[in-house]
Amino acid sequence: MDETPKPNHDALKTRITSGGLFVAKLHYAADQFKNPENSVGKQWLRQALSGYPEGLEDVNWLKEMEIQYRAGSGQRLFRHWHEWQRSSNIFIDGDLDLSRSKLYGSYDHGYTTPACYLVHSIDDQGNRKTIWEFYKSAVPVHTIARVILGEDVELDSGEVIEGNPYAGREQFLVCDPEINRRNQQMAEGPNKSIIDLFRMHGVYFQAGERGDDLTVANWLLGNLWEDPQNPTYQIHARCKNLISELGRLQRKELSAMVARTKNTPEALVDKDNHAWDALKYWLKRFPVGAKTQVVKPKQADFSFWRDRKRSKVKQSYIRDFS
Repeated sequence: MDETPKPNHDALKTRITSGGLFVAKLHYAADQFKNPENSVGKQWLRQALSGYPEGLEDVNWLKEMEIQYRAGSGQRLFRHWHEWQRSSNIFIDGDLDLSRSKLYGSYDHGYTTPACYLVHSIDDQGNRKTIWEFYKSAVPVHTIARVILGEDVELDSGEVIEGNPYAGREQFLVCDPEINRRNQQMAEGPNKSIIDLFRMHGVYFQAGERGDDLTVANWLLGNLWEDPQNPTYQIHARCKNLISELGRLQRKELSAMVARTKNTPEALVDKDNHAWDALKYWLKRFPVGAKTQVVKPKQADFSFWRDRKRSKVKQSYIRDFS
């Protein structure tokens, strides 16, 4: 016997506001032909979701169809992060073969907040990795410089910080452009920038570019991590702070009232993002382009020979007598 579609009567909700207004909220499941609890509604739902890349979790679906005005506000940037940690190949461990790779360094400065230095690699196939990190607050510039140059250092607290095991192999070092400002007062002579101070201790940075959080995030989600089982950017497990920060990154949040009339801000919460910033400075030096499209060779059929005869330009071709 064919199933008779029935509406979900709980999909209609009403309430009286504190100001005495009667408000009704009508969900699509109240329509018997769109109620996912029956087979007809399930079929409709499958078709409707085809226009939303992330299915039921898509921000636009949640706003437009599930009546969740705050959807997308304050949500994690990488929503599948914990699942990826369990089952993807984004994260690597153990020894690395870097014989066919070039290395690079990137740095985000901080003192009251953590300073972060990352070492990255790109192999001859274009695969990228972040392979080592320094991440610590309240460490002076001259001490950070010693770590970057590969020296183990002992802090006043007695903690020993491992020196960069890849020191001297980096092709270049890129950093937060803000530390290029000459605002560090010196006892003698003109003011110096943080970059100048590092240079005095043998570390030479190039100023990177700030911003573009969502652009870089789209490179990761749309290309580098498009297939988490075969990623073209990986992170070594020793980079614990980078991994932790990426999992906590959030989009900026709107209040419920403002969210009714404005879209979700195209920005991230500017907090606990020092390793993320260091990663961005490096990735922006190697922008991620669109994937190369495979061009099929021309086949020597009738139209091919006709067009070739008309053209005065010589063309390469593949004979096909099948």
